[in-house]
Amino acid sequence: VVGWAPTADTLALAENKCTKQRFQGYTIVQPTVNTGNANNDALKTLLDGDADAMWVYADQVKQYQCGPGVTANWDCDMWAGFGTNFSYIQTGLFGHAQAGTTLALSKKGSGLKEILDPC
Repeated sequence: VVGWAPTADTLALAENKCTKQRFQGYTIVQPTVNTGNANNDALKTLLDGDADAMWVYADQVKQYQCGPGVTANWDCDMWAGFGTNFSYIQTGLFGHAQAGTTLALSKKGSGLKEILDPC
């Protein structure tokens, strides 16, 4: 998803759970539509058949559910197609997190800095 984490460059750092190798041999496709919402654009591109997969956080669908009290700037009907029109594959990919996109907060003196950055 353009402009959102995980970023396209981090896909190469993630392990394909089927092959036990890093992802390779893919082409990053830019969205073929512009709805003004990058996540909508990516999902619509996928659903239109212009892409085979979408690199997105595992909670994206949950964040884009609509209901009472939700003011959505996304296509509620499209995202409601989860489980019918689209689904997740290969969840639990954490290679992108090791690329420096993870923020850690801890109490001063906890020793977490030494654990995360021993060098």
